[in-house]
Amino acid sequence: MKNKFKEYHKFTKEELIKLSKESLYVFDTNILLNMYRYSRSTVEDFFTVFSKLKNENRIWIPYQVGIEFYENRINVIAEQKKSYQEILKSITKFKNDISAKYKNHPFLNFEEIFSELNSKAIAEIENKIYEAEKLQPNWLDRDEILERINLIFENSTGEELTEERLKEIKAEGKLRYENKIPPGFKDNNKSDHNKFGDLIIWFEIIEKAKNVKKNIIFVSGDTKDDWWLEKDGSKIMPLPALKKEIYKKAGVDFHIYTPDAFLEFSTIKLEKKDSSITEARKFQEFDELIGTDQQHNYNLQSVSLNLSSPFLSDKFKNMIIEIENNIISVVEELIPYDPIDDSINYTKKINNIDIIKFQLKILKNENFNDIFTIKLFDTILSNLLNILTEMLSNGKLYLDDIHNLYNSISIIEKHRKFILTIT
Repeated sequence: MKNKFKEYHKFTKEELIKLSKESLYVFDTNILLNMYRYSRSTVEDFFTVFSKLKNENRIWIPYQVGIEFYENRINVIAEQKKSYQEILKSITKFKNDISAKYKNHPFLNFEEIFSELNSKAIAEIENKIYEAEKLQPNWLDRDEILERINLIFENSTGEELTEERLKEIKAEGKLRYENKIPPGFKDNNKSDHNKFGDLIIWFEIIEKAKNVKKNIIFVSGDTKDDWWLEKDGSKIMPLPALKKEIYKKAGVDFHIYTPDAFLEFSTIKLEKKDSSITEARKFQEFDELIGTDQQHNYNLQSVSLNLSSPFLSDKFKNMIIEIENNIISVVEELIPYDPIDDSINYTKKINNIDIIKFQLKILKNENFNDIFTIKLFDTILSNLLNILTEMLSNGKLYLDDIHNLYNSISIIEKHRKFILTIT
């Protein structure tokens, strides 16, 4: 029975290792563009594996991937270069906005606060950004990444499809998308120029598999559900429909590796394998949080990650509203007041909550498009978490109160985990 329904079965770890040693590796556009995003040590680890696969004649990209790479390469480089000054502008704007809005605050001396910030935290952050900018390669002048990619994929790139074949794919794609046949139907709302990119890549992969008679491992950062079978947020395996189609048409097995899994399953000795896997996974998680249109949204980078997406700004503002409505009120209700034994502690906690409320009010007017603002929000969440944790030690709480505190702590920890993922 398993042989008749093999597309519904995950590969075991042993099968994956065997598959990794024998298959043809096909790379998606986002993998090539990521070479401009990763640290140099991670890039070296990727090219080490690329070179080995090249020597074994087991590396290939569809022609469509080459087109998408060249169409997006300049934008990726430009955004990387521009991001440093954008972050510095955001820091300056943050300082100026607070000074202008709250310069006459009756209880806070912002001149004194910013004097301390400028001499310590902000100055240190700005210096790090300046130093990082100096190390940024000028890829528009001399692009060693492009040179290495061209060398690796020389004679390992698909041929350009005829206009007639492209018309056939697009006509078939319209019917497939209407019936949610993978891959590519999640791109149905794109322009006609970009709508069928994934489907073209898929048909090129199938034709290549027919010719080489090798199993296929597709390496891609695209984790949309028109590629992956997903359950409760976890990627289980490539969609059975994809595995069945390629086996039926080309007689080969099919699997997908995300960038981190590609390095993880490599048996090659790498310079900094663990840190490279961690970095690739971090970028992968970020791309999944931001959205799935990876090839045309690389303006979402800032130094390492672009934070200019409206998605992020809206998400953070919704977090603040949730904290104001559901957590601050819980804290204020549960802070005990004992005029004899606890008056000093009570006043301290109330003051801390007032400060947090004030800070959240300020941040709600920000766009959250730089690391500095996001880190500041994380600090506020950390302070609020400390208050909640301390309150749990109060022996006078009712069971419902304890439940509310634990629920509030869970919400904050979830938000901090999100922040950790993108920073």
